[in-house]
Amino acid sequence: MSRLSLSLLVLSLVFASPIRAQVIRSYEGLDRNAVDGWFAQTQLSLDGRAGNASYLDLGLTGGLSYRVPAPGHWLRFYPSWQVRRSGGQSVVREWSAHFRHSFVFSDEMRTYAFAQIQADRSINLDRRVLVGGGLRRQIVPLGGGGLDIGLGLMLEDETLASGESTQALRGANLFSARGRAGIVRVLVTGFYQPIMSNLEDYRLSVDAEVQIPVSERVGFVISGSWRRDSRPPTDIEADDAGFGFSVRLSTR
Repeated sequence: MSRLSLSLLVLSLVFASPIRAQVIRSYEGLDRNAVDGWFAQTQLSLDGRAGNASYLDLGLTGGLSYRVPAPGHWLRFYPSWQVRRSGGQSVVREWSAHFRHSFVFSDEMRTYAFAQIQADRSINLDRRVLVGGGLRRQIVPLGGGGLDIGLGLMLEDETLASGESTQALRGANLFSARGRAGIVRVLVTGFYQPIMSNLEDYRLSVDAEVQIPVSERVGFVISGSWRRDSRPPTDIEADDAGFGFSVRLSTR
């Protein structure tokens, strides 16, 4: 069964303070859209922020997924780019490529394995490579979704713009709550990524999204996020908080 989805996020205005914490990327919203067979999606975002800096970002995220009915394999590839306009100049602020594989035992349980490479100028990150995986299981069923817990590990190799390089074994733990309130779709995702040899050094994030459908192909999305890096690099803020509003267009 083959489906094609084109999702254009055409309006997104985000206010945050501070805004330069280490970023944990979430692909839960993209995963939630997938269907059995081939599935493709593209998301375009316009993001303005105020805080430590004033800027306008144009982002493009793609997604390609292939999933067979459970029990079976599920493959995903998510590339993204973000161009920043600030002070009359445009630069590639951030880019990443994320490959993900799951073996889906049932609707309630699946594995997750991933490899990711990322660079982000705003947090002085020259390169971050992540390779890891774990096991995820639904522990509470909810209307239109459920509450999932995932426990895993990942290897991290990170190089900052200063040339400083670190390697660590981190936890790759998550929770994801998906549900509906009438026609409204709700998604809340959290990540906890401690260094296993020093649990006081951790990254934590919570993202929330509410989608209100206007028609079969148009929906309003309200989102919020909070992130914390307990030991960020020099000149990088430990906390990051923000909210946004967007209009999403889709076709399948």
